[in-house]
Amino acid sequence: MPYDDPSLKQFEKRAENWAIAIGLQKVDGLTPSKHLISVAKKHIEGKISSDKAVQLVDRYYETKTGHDAPEDKKEADRVSARINQIIEEDGFYLSPTYLTGLHGLIFEGVFPHAGFVREVNLKREIVSHFARFIAGIWQIHPFREGNTRTVAVFAIKYLRSMRIAATNEIFAENSWYFRNALVRANYDNPLKGIARDFEPLERFFGNLILGEQNELKSRYLLVGLTEEGKRKLRELSEGKAGHDVPKGGQKKAVRKKRSEKSGQKTVDKLLSLLKANPRLTQEGMVNALMVTRSTIQKHLANLKSAGRIRRVGPDKGGHWEVLI
Repeated sequence: MPYDDPSLKQFEKRAENWAIAIGLQKVDGLTPSKHLISVAKKHIEGKISSDKAVQLVDRYYETKTGHDAPEDKKEADRVSARINQIIEEDGFYLSPTYLTGLHGLIFEGVFPHAGFVREVNLKREIVSHFARFIAGIWQIHPFREGNTRTVAVFAIKYLRSMRIAATNEIFAENSWYFRNALVRANYDNPLKGIARDFEPLERFFGNLILGEQNELKSRYLLVGLTEEGKRKLRELSEGKAGHDVPKGGQKKAVRKKRSEKSGQKTVDKLLSLLKANPRLTQEGMVNALMVTRSTIQKHLANLKSAGRIRRVGPDKGGHWEVLI
């Protein structure tokens, strides 16, 4: 028989599926019976279908009682037959409903709770795992632009598919924190002893999923910031660090001066980026400077009006030229 014969390929495929199904029973220290092995051989040889294999196993144990039907063999046989049947079939759907349905199909007639999620509060575990899941998708950056907004919408839709009420208010009110938390969850520098930190993103999803009241402030995401440092920052922001808080016009003047100073630093950094990489996109500028897209657009417009930069070519495919 030639190697590329379809029947031989099907033989090998069925044998591999049964190897997976039977091998997985070792996770719980179970081994199948000789009857299951004989049924598997018939299916591998193409004499019976996978559906028929399940029926033969079920009928076998319907006629057995007591010592003739040990529970460990019964579980291993029934579960192996069903896993083989599921693997052989095409189709997959990424959803909690599919997962619970899969559990029901595998353990039907084995566990009374087949297909039912255990009745304990899993939401705290969901927060931790979901934060890592979303951070991983964002880290790939699959799109040229618009990754953060797309990931945010994906997160909302996915949570709703899990029957978790997720609204977009928290994203609207804390969009900058959300993006910075994603950055912090993916940034590490072994040479400087900096590891990825998922806690900020977990605080965000803790508020969204569990209704927690975690403080979501981007200034607390600084690398190496201690709890003492956070306390001092909080005191400074509330005017409790031993300094009188300016009142009225003085307070507005101080805020304006700080804003102008911060804006000038951003402009200087932006010009340096454009000199180093004239083809840098606005998305790249946002990521590099950690500011909003509207801030980038405002600075670019001001720089063009002042004759300090100009755009050469179209928006896509062109480049920036720093004049002064």
